[in-house]
Amino acid sequence: MWLQSNVCPCGGGYPNGEHWAYTFSLRRMRLEPHTATTADNRPDAARNLAREAGTVGVERATHFGDTAFYNDGNRSQSEDDWNDERKGASWWGYTWPREYLMNKVAFTSGQVFADGGWFARDLRVQVRRDHEWVDVTGLRITPDYPYDNTAGPHRTYELGFDPIDGDGVRVIGAPGGTRTFTSIAELAVYYTGTSGKMYGGSPADFNDDGKDDIVTFTQGSTADVYVSASTGSAFGASGKWRDRFALSGETPYTGDFTGDGKDDIVTFTQGSTADVYVSASTGSAFGASGKWRDRFALSGETPYTGDFTGDGKDDIVTFTQGSTADVYVSASTGTTFATGSKWNDWFAPGGEIPAVGDFDGDGKDDVVTFTRGDSADVFVATSTGTGFRAGAKWHDFFAPHGEFPAVGDVDGDGKDDLIVFTQGSTADVYVALSTGTSFGPAVKAHDQFAPGAEQPRVGDFDGDGKADLASFANGTAGGVTVALREGDGFGAAASWHGSFAPAGRFPYTGDYDGDGKDDIVAFTHSPSAEVQVALSTGTGFSGAGKWHDFFGLPGETAL
Repeated sequence: MWLQSNVCPCGGGYPNGEHWAYTFSLRRMRLEPHTATTADNRPDAARNLAREAGTVGVERATHFGDTAFYNDGNRSQSEDDWNDERKGASWWGYTWPREYLMNKVAFTSGQVFADGGWFARDLRVQVRRDHEWVDVTGLRITPDYPYDNTAGPHRTYELGFDPIDGDGVRVIGAPGGTRTFTSIAELAVYYTGTSGKMYGGSPADFNDDGKDDIVTFTQGSTADVYVSASTGSAFGASGKWRDRFALSGETPYTGDFTGDGKDDIVTFTQGSTADVYVSASTGSAFGASGKWRDRFALSGETPYTGDFTGDGKDDIVTFTQGSTADVYVSASTGTTFATGSKWNDWFAPGGEIPAVGDFDGDGKDDVVTFTRGDSADVFVATSTGTGFRAGAKWHDFFAPHGEFPAVGDVDGDGKDDLIVFTQGSTADVYVALSTGTSFGPAVKAHDQFAPGAEQPRVGDFDGDGKADLASFANGTAGGVTVALREGDGFGAAASWHGSFAPAGRFPYTGDYDGDGKDDIVAFTHSPSAEVQVALSTGTGFSGAGKWHDFFGLPGETAL
């Protein structure tokens, strides 16, 4: 099929000569039937998904008709969508013949003109899922986009967001200037791996007072680490607890690696060195960072933390995935990580999603992997304290296709269970409880919870020792809905807060007043860098007080 469009911008031609005044565009179009696929790409910060086979550029319009301009690695040339139309929205992106996981877009602005070439407002990322474009969650733009003609030319902005799968991605917003158009030099797409914060955050108690605190890693060239400890009613003044820790591209986590009850920090350099550094908490600072392990968690591998030996000290694990599918563990001695050893030689191959939890309730963390796709199997390898047993199928249909699973102790029996939010238009919640040797049947525990692009979280909001559900609506109002665990399911969804964490903010959970009930926190990650907390009463979240007025700037990693 051939498609022809005739455009007459008129006005005497541009840049000169009447032959520019009338444009004929004839393109060959090909229609292909949709084929359902499952995203299975592994985390790889160097793999630009825009270069994958079958990538097709999508945009509102092209001035010069060359979509290859923004996918050729050349940031010195650009395309724009000027066509003398007064546009309400402008977008640049890609579609693929299959689905990919992604969580970062790098957008390089093109030439800026006196009458346009930039976004005026509402720059965001959308992903195509089930034939519809949906806004991503957890969006963070680094550096801040200025929304005027200082946005370019040829400046790169990283747009990070919660991991999501789809067969298309685009940056979209309102075009700027009197002629309402935008420009682009390059657009890259990446999947750098899950952050570990998708369903709850990473609450940590750095001074062992029973109240969760907050930490932010500046990364970048300074690589400072700031902590603000909770007083129970506010976060205290933030102090630099460590410098030169977790540089750009490294992966930081928290955990109690010394076993003294105070959470510490760890960073995986990955890359060619693959070192692991730890800085232990003194209760008021992080001590000097030391290399606790070398040659662990190479590029493309997936590292996590957990107590796999059951001795009260957190250890580290890495999944090689791919065709080798090995699992290595390096146990903590309290002052270093022992030599990494292979605890399992075939677990979480390809692009499966691995996670950590204590599924048999013996006090030692185990590993689980979700195959997703059509099979949607779930395999668990339990820990012996010195190795992982052979992976066994604990469930034969859980979290199929694009659904994202979570782990948590739903029924309060000491064994971690499975939770999945289907989101979208169905918005069901399924739970599979652990028996200690398998997961029971997947039971629909709730319908119409966390629909569309709302952000689901898991936490114990009423303090009964069982996992409850929360959903942040984002949008303009930013309401919070909670469903408490009741009997074999969850109770009716109820509004616990009318306005918390509107669009652009980053909500997580943790017990910030030390009363045994999880509360909610939101980082603005804007130039104002505010942190707001709403405390749980057991039946709702009270208020939304500013607990810190300058913490977690744009581009930092706040936990």
